[in-house]
Amino acid sequence: MEDVKALAALIAERHPRIHGILHNAATIDGSFTGKRKYTWNFHAEQTMAVNAMAPFYLTSLLMPQLQAAGNARVMFSTSPSMGGADYLDDLKCERYWTGLHAYRLSKLCLEMVAKEMHLRYGDAPKLTFHTFNPGTASTKLMRQGAAYGGGRKMGRGLREEYYLPKPRVRKASYLAMVDDKYQRESGHLVGDGQKMPQVIQDAAARQRLWQAELPC
Repeated sequence: MEDVKALAALIAERHPRIHGILHNAATIDGSFTGKRKYTWNFHAEQTMAVNAMAPFYLTSLLMPQLQAAGNARVMFSTSPSMGGADYLDDLKCERYWTGLHAYRLSKLCLEMVAKEMHLRYGDAPKLTFHTFNPGTASTKLMRQGAAYGGGRKMGRGLREEYYLPKPRVRKASYLAMVDDKYQRESGHLVGDGQKMPQVIQDAAARQRLWQAELPC
């Protein structure tokens, strides 16, 4: 997480006010190797660190710049495939690991900390927090994940509908940053949907995760 800290310092130096952050960086399957990897001096499984811990830490470090803007929003790209609630006490994936499991767990953690940020710091229209589903597309990450964490490529045999996101979510990333409703209100969250893991609504679980993801 020293890289995240250095990045935050550089951004803060150049931009005393930040009006928007869209977190979309992600990895899967041990950086596409099919092998479990650790980072941050073995403190975190790599997918968890990149997909969940880094955006949480970066946003936390840049909170003064976001609050100084007076009309800022933070958007987290998540996934309806989030899951793995029984493993929230195993963020290093020591009990169980596959590339897909670590990815799904990381997206669940990201959704939970995004909701907690909204509840703690959301102050529309001055500062808002949201998650959005960018949809399924034929990316390297999606093809690797479709191989169920075994490190296998899946470049062939893709069904046509997977080449582009479905129409209803195709513009989600764009609208996340330009639609005024995301500034008027805070807390448009994918995890509040009916079929999403119920642990997202558990305040105690979110607070435990918040503490677990804080850098030592």
